Amino acid sequence: MTVEPLAPDRDVLVRDQDIREVALELRLLLHRGVSFALATVVGVQGIALRRVGAVLVAAESGESIGFRRDGCLDRAVHELAVQVLSSGADQVQRYEIDAEAASYVGLSGQVGLDVHVMRVMAGDPGFDDVLRYLDSPVATVMLIGTRGVSGCAAVGPDRVVGRLGWAELPWPVVEDARCMLKGHGHARRCYGSDGERGGNDVELWMQSHPAAG
Repeated sequence: MTVEPLAPDRDVLVRDQDIREVALELRLLLHRGVSFALATVVGVQGIALRRVGAVLVAAESGESIGFRRDGCLDRAVHELAVQVLSSGADQVQRYEIDAEAASYVGLSGQVGLDVHVMRVMAGDPGFDDVLRYLDSPVATVMLIGTRGVSGCAAVGPDRVVGRLGWAELPWPVVEDARCMLKGHGHARRCYGSDGERGGNDVELWMQSHPAAG
């Protein structure tokens, strides 16, 4: 999807936040019985207005987290989030701004963002467990199914919480996630249908969160 950018209103810019930074707010929504759509930037091309790992949330209550009021990309993502909240079907959308339009807001070259959106149902205990673990002081890796499986999980040094379409998270996936525990990065990895390396049936997005302190 190609979008035309608006000049940013610097008085209302919202700092990018990742899933760990908004974990408490999301848990409060769940405990209040509010469903929401979670949008995550899983890929960036060029110098974009959003960084990889940034999350934006649109709740059925009308509340939102992370959206910039006058951002054209944010408006497009919000519209997609509302669709996913209604349908329940995960979506991955690529948003692009061509080089000429990007220069209008002070960016150089073509800009592209890949955004994954999933619905989280009110009171979902599995997602609450993931958020609780991400919000703990230990190092964790967040996993989101972007193709082939849906849902999310969190992997730590000695625990795995959440669900990603398998009865148990496949060991190659757990190993790959734990290799990221000491850093602060992200990756998109492909696996076979049973979670084996070398396949291309499943794509997972992973983001590591170092131990607090």
